[in-house]
Amino acid sequence: MLTQQEGHDPVTGLSNRLLFRDRVAQAVAHGQRHGLIAAVIILDIDTFQRINDALGFVIGDQLLKKTSERLVDVLRSTDTITLMDGNLDSSTVSRTGADEFGILLTDLQDIDMVTWIVKRILDNMAVPLEIDGHEIFITCSAGISLFPNDHNDPDVLLQNANAARFAAKERFSTNSFTFYSENINQTSYKQLWFESQLHHALEKDELSLQYQPKVDLATGKIKGMEALIRWNNPKLGYVSPMDFIPVAEHTGLIHDIGEWVIQSACAQAKRWEDAGFADVSVAVNLSAIQFRHKDLHERIITMVAESGLSPEHLEVEVTETVVMENSETAIHILNELAKAGIRTAIDDFGTGHSSLVFLNKLPEDEIKIDKSFVMNMTEDENYVTIVRSIIDLAHNLGFNVVAEGVECEDIYETLKEINCDAAQGHYFCQPLPAEDFIQWLCKSKWGLEKKDRHPGFKNKV
Repeated sequence: MLTQQEGHDPVTGLSNRLLFRDRVAQAVAHGQRHGLIAAVIILDIDTFQRINDALGFVIGDQLLKKTSERLVDVLRSTDTITLMDGNLDSSTVSRTGADEFGILLTDLQDIDMVTWIVKRILDNMAVPLEIDGHEIFITCSAGISLFPNDHNDPDVLLQNANAARFAAKERFSTNSFTFYSENINQTSYKQLWFESQLHHALEKDELSLQYQPKVDLATGKIKGMEALIRWNNPKLGYVSPMDFIPVAEHTGLIHDIGEWVIQSACAQAKRWEDAGFADVSVAVNLSAIQFRHKDLHERIITMVAESGLSPEHLEVEVTETVVMENSETAIHILNELAKAGIRTAIDDFGTGHSSLVFLNKLPEDEIKIDKSFVMNMTEDENYVTIVRSIIDLAHNLGFNVVAEGVECEDIYETLKEINCDAAQGHYFCQPLPAEDFIQWLCKSKWGLEKKDRHPGFKNKV
């Protein structure tokens, strides 16, 4: 049994190398039982000896203490915890040498997450420190070994992480990290390059919005549209949101991108409003990451006011998973938006684990049935029953219902029969740039164009 004195560093209060090795061994045993990934990271301060020699060991000790505090803060931050498993005990920070720190990440589901976490650590370390009137700039180098990829022996994992750290210094000199596995290194470098391209997408005007209409099934007229983000990169071409939105979320870029989407959509909707399309609203999607800003509703309300758009002409869409994972904050934010006149919608309904208790606490606006249910209505009449049940439930709770993924006239007609309020999908219109969408808006005043019936549809309701 390790004693307090044996297990902890007197300068930083962190666990020492002996205890760190013991925790790595525990992580390996746990990972073997549950099939989980663990990352061993060895990090050091690139210029520590020079700072210690120039300013003295007292300043040097304070630098070590502040560095340890920063490491703990980064690993305990909400964004980093979410990249792991949401558990505060999933990370360990230790002082393992003179200017060397050991970091253990456990219970990881995905190796890719390690890249974002370590980059976040290095970025945080590069922020200047002030110690006794001295402004001190530091950078760090880190090496990473992974269980089970690189070994299942804790001592070998520590050796491999150290070897990777030395390789990082040789390859990049300072402020860098490498994985022990060269294959994972290559993947990590590609991730970082992709992130750098996305980071500049806003300033280089590479992002744009396209719009897809939501059609009122009772009148056959447009009742609103959804703004969908697109990225056209000169080196990559058109990049799917399925590829770049997760990167934006992992890196925190989603906050800037999300605000750009809201500002752009509001500005465009205001132009349409001024052109006489006064009853058409625009919907934007919010990420779960954006809800970590507890003042999100204030930001959105401010952006709407600055655009001059009538608040009721903006709708925010969130998935039911977002509501469940951030229930208190999400419900508060959505209700504050509703008080300001901004509409809200629960997107992809039916794919998460919604509780009727939570639904009852939400503003009574809109539920969007996930397209996986709607599109399968052509193949299996049971999906018609499911969709009809969701519609009845939503109406009883005071929600309007939008069906996503409407691809043919048969689904359109059936949705009308089972009292769905509105629908969205390629049957009506594919997503279009704003300049093309205005023509579609004009055309829609004369009703919907009829399509051929889907040959395999079972018309049972």
